[in-house]
Amino acid sequence: MHHEASSEALPGDNVGFNAKNISVKNVCHGNVAGDRKNDPSVGATSFTAQVIILHYPGQISAGYAAILDCQTVHIACNFAELRGKIDHHSCKKLEDGPTFLKLGEAVVTEIVSGKPSIIDTTEDGGSPPGGTSESSSSSSLPGSSATHQSPSSAVPCPGPPR
Repeated sequence: MHHEASSEALPGDNVGFNAKNISVKNVCHGNVAGDRKNDPSVGATSFTAQVIILHYPGQISAGYAAILDCQTVHIACNFAELRGKIDHHSCKKLEDGPTFLKLGEAVVTEIVSGKPSIIDTTEDGGSPPGGTSESSSSSSLPGSSATHQSPSSAVPCPGPPR
């Protein structure tokens, strides 16, 4: 499939293209291409995410600093506000505004990134396939899995783990 023309690209496909007056030397890792006239890409400095704590030895509270890896983004971020603890199997709200999280708990949180980043969402506000990401604390301990949402959307429940 190398160097074959295709009418459609699906999530996970590698796509190459040429752009007039842009040298490959001017394109860096993490650059985002988009249609600046019809639907321009806009960097978000914060977004709402559903986070499940997979491995962390203590408690996580608002202000927790982590390194987030999502799509091509690798960036420092903070859990600005813990909005609500939820059951990650049923998405039933368990507690509003929790003060901390422990291993195995899930939360809807406002994440503030260190610099604007472009993170895709689908029309229903959920992440595209492969949109789940990993984050770790500043000491490089695995911290959580975050499903990214647009700032204005409700957080859909992913259902039971696969």
